[in-house]
Amino acid sequence: MATPTFDGTSLTTFGERMQIGRLDRAAAVSRLPGVNGVLVDLGAHGGRYLTVTGFLSATGATAALAHAALLDAFDVVSAVQAQDTEATFVDPAGRSHSYCVFVDYSQASAVQTAAVGASFESRMAVSATILEPGPHA
Repeated sequence: MATPTFDGTSLTTFGERMQIGRLDRAAAVSRLPGVNGVLVDLGAHGGRYLTVTGFLSATGATAALAHAALLDAFDVVSAVQAQDTEATFVDPAGRSHSYCVFVDYSQASAVQTAAVGASFESRMAVSATILEPGPHA
């Protein structure tokens, strides 16, 4: 299992899962005068959305430092998402998807912080949505 990345930036730390959305298809339906029925013009397949969920985590010497490091890690990924560029997305199975757009990156749970040995770990669930352009085989 690979860590999912977009343009080389890791989207999660562990617990990754991916859901592949349906393909969008362009279609136009019109009625023609004097013709019984409708004319359906099917266009090419469009893109599909890939949704990755997992956990983002960070450690620190204190609970406050672990929490701050986690928010910094979230901000790094959010900055990549805000660039609105096409780039390569590597999914949790290690497959590369070219010319993708990073549509959304959001926190999906409350932050949890716990002592781990002599340090602290903060973690939260995250969700990333990637648009993979078509056509698809």
